[in-house]
Amino acid sequence: MVNFKWILSKISLFEILLLVVCLIWGGLEGVANGIVLGKFPSLAVATTSQRMHFLIFAIFIYVFTYTGLYVEQLLLANIRKKLRIKLKEAMLIGSFNDQEDTNTSINRISNDAIQIDNNYFSVIFAIIQSIVAAIISSIYVFKVNVIMAIIFLLFSLLTTLPMIVGKKSLAKAGARWSKASDQLLATANDWISGALDIVQFNRERYFFRKVKNRLQTTEGTLFTQEKINWSIQYFSWLITVINLVGPWAIGFWLMSYNLYGITVSVLLSLTLTANNVVQNIRAVMSYWSAISTTEEFRHLSEHLSLKAEVKEKLPDDNLQFKNVSFAYGDHNILAHTNWQINNHQKIVLVGKSGLGKSTVLNLISSRLKPNEGQVLLGKQELKPTDLTYVSQTPWIFSGTVKDNITLGDEIADNKLELILKKLALWDELGPDPLQRKIDANSKNLSGGQLQRIAVARALLHLKPIVLLDEITANVDNDNAIRIRKLLYETNATIVEVAHHLDQALIEKYHFAVYTIENQTITLLKTY
Repeated sequence: MVNFKWILSKISLFEILLLVVCLIWGGLEGVANGIVLGKFPSLAVATTSQRMHFLIFAIFIYVFTYTGLYVEQLLLANIRKKLRIKLKEAMLIGSFNDQEDTNTSINRISNDAIQIDNNYFSVIFAIIQSIVAAIISSIYVFKVNVIMAIIFLLFSLLTTLPMIVGKKSLAKAGARWSKASDQLLATANDWISGALDIVQFNRERYFFRKVKNRLQTTEGTLFTQEKINWSIQYFSWLITVINLVGPWAIGFWLMSYNLYGITVSVLLSLTLTANNVVQNIRAVMSYWSAISTTEEFRHLSEHLSLKAEVKEKLPDDNLQFKNVSFAYGDHNILAHTNWQINNHQKIVLVGKSGLGKSTVLNLISSRLKPNEGQVLLGKQELKPTDLTYVSQTPWIFSGTVKDNITLGDEIADNKLELILKKLALWDELGPDPLQRKIDANSKNLSGGQLQRIAVARALLHLKPIVLLDEITANVDNDNAIRIRKLLYETNATIVEVAHHLDQALIEKYHFAVYTIENQTITLLKTY
């Protein structure tokens, strides 16, 4: 949870001490007004020399105070930068470890992080600034006149009422906006990513209407949130009128009886300084309303640590399903299935679409968890690091070909060249294949080239188990044979899902052919 304790944990002790000094320094602004302007009535009978001294004094007070404010703002800006980095790091790691969908993760970084920065980090510091300024001004007010100080401060407490009443409504409005924003991003993603298909089926108006409705809903929830916020602000303003006029009325009454040494100069000085107290208290209430809108999305994942990048000894054992059951809702895929794949064995799963072949791969890879039973490697549950998964829609990121196949590992260029030549990619990728740029959407390479880059990566980072999901769907027959030979010749346990088999290779590499029927995995033939 991002809260004040979290903020303190990300700031050094030196930064905290420096911030305290700057807050006190910058918090003198309200006192400066009271000291300087409170002397105005006495200037009516002052000499020219006294007035000149007053001007010099006023310049010094204000320059000193505003220099403090400047240093304070620079320090706060630097601390906020540090907090934004820590927040986004935590969000990225949490989304990665929790395997959140892309839209939700991107919304966290783009929308939630900005909301937290604008409506929490900056507001927390603004609240601290206001509290410190209010305390400093209050000390000065008590020094000027204790009785009137108490009266002014009691009236100022009335400004807390609107915020106390409206806090829950603001929190609910903030939660509704965050949910609506998630839905808008998902719908907008459908609209942009499906542009070619939408045009093909002439459904532009239908899909844009969905985007437009989501947009109107999102902006409507934001307007509701702002309306509640401004309603709270309006009632705070009305109470401010009472805060000013009430103490004046009492002060005038006390002056009429010459009580407690109250004069016009005292009232002016107190009004200016006490008004600073009121403004800061009102600011705290206003800022608190902004904090309320962030409560729902300040929660962070509990999984905020990244696994150390160490070369661990990989297990070399049999893969087995022990009493595994899995279903999508009411649609059962496997029921109490027991299945063993011997170490280094090669398996192919066949059958019509929808049987659950890819589901079996996802169960092995831990992308899905069984409803019952276990998927084990030897006696241990499988981990993502135990295997290599190559799908028909490979993950390719913006960078060079070398970046994509090495994943940052130090691998000799001659080894990379050899693997690309084996996959017939070396001559296809231009004059400098390893430094060939892949754009953000991978549109400057064909589907077959992207597939072979993913295979090159798998071969360079080979694990004891290799899962293959329709890996030759986007390549021609010659490249399909080339890819399969390279993978089949490894010593890994292979589990492949395929609609189109190469019978000669299946026989040559002694595959066992399985299918899914009656909610279990059934052997068809062994070569």
